Parts: sequence; C-alpha cells; structure tokens
Amino acid sequence: MYVLQLWVELFNIKHEFKLTVRVAHKSETRLRKKSGKLRNGLMDGQTKSKLRVPFDVAGLLWQYQSCICGAPRFLPALSQNRSMSRARKKEERKKVRHSEVLQFVGENAKRANRVYVWGCSATGALGISSYLRTEEKGQKVLLQMRRPSRLRFMDENNLEVKDVDCGYGFTLMICKEGGKGLQLYGTGINTDSQLGFHEYPKNTGRFLDYIIQPVPIKLPLHTPDSTKLLAVAGGRAHTLVLTDTEGVFSLGNNSYGQCGRPIVEGEWYRGSDIIHRIRHLPYDIEDIVCGQDHSFFMTTSGEIYSCGLGADGQTGLEHYKLTHEPTLVKGDIQGEKIIQVSVKCRLCFSSV
Repeated sequence: MYVLQLWVELFNIKHEFKLTVRVAHKSETRLRKKSGKLRNGLMDGQTKSKLRVPFDVAGLLWQYQSCICGAPRFLPALSQNRSMSRARKKEERKKVRHSEVLQFVGENAKRANRVYVWGCSATGALGISSYLRTEEKGQKVLLQMRRPSRLRFMDENNLEVKDVDCGYGFTLMICKEGGKGLQLYGTGINTDSQLGFHEYPKNTGRFLDYIIQPVPIKLPLHTPDSTKLLAVAGGRAHTLVLTDTEGVFSLGNNSYGQCGRPIVEGEWYRGSDIIHRIRHLPYDIEDIVCGQDHSFFMTTSGEIYSCGLGADGQTGLEHYKLTHEPTLVKGDIQGEKIIQVSVKCRLCFSSV
C-alpha cells in the first residue's frame, strides 16, 4: 500500500483538514473511486457534515501517472499555480516601483524648511521627546537613531529654522515663529546651563539637566523686537550667540574663560542664569565658532579673535595659558583676510 498526504485549503471554509488517500499498488480503479467521492463531497471527522469542494480535486490537485517501476506518481498542480501567482505579483510590484511618479504643486505653494536629526539621543540632543519618554506600554527607549529622522517639533509649532549648530550633547537653533522675530531654541544636555536657566516647576529649585525637546532660550536683549540673531555656536559646555546690533552673548561653562568673561574660582554653573554680553570685541563681528573649551570671533575684515583654553596652543595667541578676554590672533595670518574658521576638538584650521 502507498499512503499519500495532502493539505487542502477550502477557500469558502475558514479551516484546514488533512486528506489521506490510500491507493493499492498497480491499481487505478480505487483511485478513480476515491476521486469520484472527492468530487461529490468530503466528510468532516468532527462535525460529520458534508463539505462541498469548490473545485475538481482529482483534476486540479492530482495528476496521476505510472512510474517505470509501476508505482503511481502524483504532481501537485496547486502549488505550481501558487508559484505562478506569486511571480505575477512580484512582477506587478516591480512595474509599480519603476513607474513614473507625477507630482503636482500648487501655484501658491512654498518650499518647506525642515530639520532632520540622527545619532545619539540619550541626552535629548535630537529633540524628539518620544525617543526617551515612552507613551505606550511595551515601547522601548531609543538611545540612538541610525538614520535621518524628521524633527516634527518645528512643523507642529510653525518654526522656521534659520541657523543650527551642535555642541557636545546639545543642539542650538535660531528659529522664526510666524510673523514674529527670531528666537533661540535649544535641546539636549544642560548640566552647565549651556541652554540657559530652566527651572521646573518654578520656584522649586529643581533645574533641568536634560531637555528632550526644543525650548526657547531668552537673551537679555535691549530691543528684542528689532534685534536679529545672526548665528549660534556650541562648544563642549558653552554657547555663543551673534546678533546684528547688540554684539555677542555667551552662556554656560566658563572654567577656562571661553565665554569671554573673567574666570571665577569655584563657580557653580548648574542652574546658572548668567548670560554675558562679551566686551572688548570689534563691532563688525560676522561669524563665531566654538571649540571644545575655547572660542573664535571673525570680523568682516578677516581678523580673528580668540579666548579660552590654550593648553595645546589652540587659541593661537603664542602661549599656552588661559585667556578670558578675546584677543587678536597674529602670527602668519596677520594682515591676511580670513574667510572661514573651522574647529574640531582642539584643532583650528583657518581658510585664507
């Protein structure tokens, strides 16, 4: 005896059953009888009810042939049909992918200004609060984002980003809100008040060391409605902000004089509300750059001023000391017009 097993799926009935056909050796008579019974219907073993098969089982599922040795052979025609169907679907999806996509833009449509972020989100530097503050049960905290992700906070609050810069674990952005003026926003680590003074709840002495979505940073401007913010820069734990008429402001850690103000021994920077307007700078500063613990200021005439940590000569002031007052950088660049300053870690590269 030869025992053959086949899984049959009834399309009109939501369950499967196992069909076992027993065929005698070198005998086609019993097979034909079995096929005739299958055409008329099948008996369900549990309910003993007659199940009608919506297709010809003998013709569609089995193709009978005699092997050389005389044993019957069965070919699964249904699986061949399914393979053909999958191939057709795959071909259709391929055509859709390669088909032409037409985009229609309205006459009054404007280009959207969007911000994309990726990298380490553990400190809140990416500004997407859902990565660290889970709202659903079972949702895991996302500490790294390995692909660019859209920062929807800007779209939801109608903010247009004009300038952006990254510090060590925090992000700074100059934004325009609707018809209002420019406002400074920050997100990320704030252990040295590099993002300003943020107490929550108010009058509780509880300072925010980590901010997981952008918040406004208020600057002590004399004319906030008319003063424009031109550029922002972030260092290891300090921030510089350039304005058009009120000079340069600094906030955050000043252990090495990088904020352009005198160094105070034992100063506590956490929960500090000090935002300093840097003095002893020319009026025509057009760019600012932060290193790890030092700062650069470039004028429209191409001169460079620096302050902060000079242990490796990174300030370019011909010594290795700390400098809290911005000083003109000389050396071989004296008399040259510098057009760009770039700082990575402790190295400084000036492009002439």
